[in-house]
Amino acid sequence: MRARIACAVALAPLLSACMVGRIYQHTHAPLDLNLTATPVFTGFDQTGKSAVDHLNIPLTGVQLDLLWDSNAIGDVMRRNGLEEVHYADLETFNVLGIWQQYTVHAYGRRAAK
Repeated sequence: MRARIACAVALAPLLSACMVGRIYQHTHAPLDLNLTATPVFTGFDQTGKSAVDHLNIPLTGVQLDLLWDSNAIGDVMRRNGLEEVHYADLETFNVLGIWQQYTVHAYGRRAAK
């Protein structure tokens, strides 16, 4: 009987609402909320994206914390041929706080060819 109670107490934090997002999290949010005079998005040919990958392993003797690539809006524009960005969204992917990926989705006008 004590073993069952101990097991229930040990597993309770994993099943409670306070653990939301600790194991897996995938969110989308706007980078800017000021959308005054912003044109309406009209198609997927006017988008660009770029991601930053982040690996963080804090439980080792020497903390391993690596970030690579770039998701700056200027880099998104250059890589995807955008001339003007009207608005952008941030997509965040997180697994156990060890692996994170931050992707910027930019919406705007392509450069004239």
